[in-house]
Amino acid sequence: MANAYLGGLYLRQGKYNEAIEALENYSATGSPILDPLVTGLKGDVHSELKDYKKAAGFYKEAADKSANSYTTPLFLKKLGLVYEAQNEFKQAEETYKKIKTDFPESQEAAMIDGLIGRVQAHL
Repeated sequence: MANAYLGGLYLRQGKYNEAIEALENYSATGSPILDPLVTGLKGDVHSELKDYKKAAGFYKEAADKSANSYTTPLFLKKLGLVYEAQNEFKQAEETYKKIKTDFPESQEAAMIDGLIGRVQAHL
């Protein structure tokens, strides 16, 4: 677990290589919250580095790791945002709609209509 926290600290400090190294050294615990969060942090590092393809892969993995109303919509939203950054508006729309239909009680769902509207303007 120390590597998860260390990776998060390095990410906040902008030390992306160190963050990836720490996160890669994390040993999965089986936690339905912590394990997806660590995978999502890897996505955050790659997003900061503007490697959106890798970021998307990690966000998708994090969202799929454990279906729950906390981590899944969080990483689906981030996945949608990297789809937008790559001008993949149809995929972004589908991702945002999944939040709206599958996790309507989540914090992300409360403001998802604005994101859906934004990507629909590009379709």
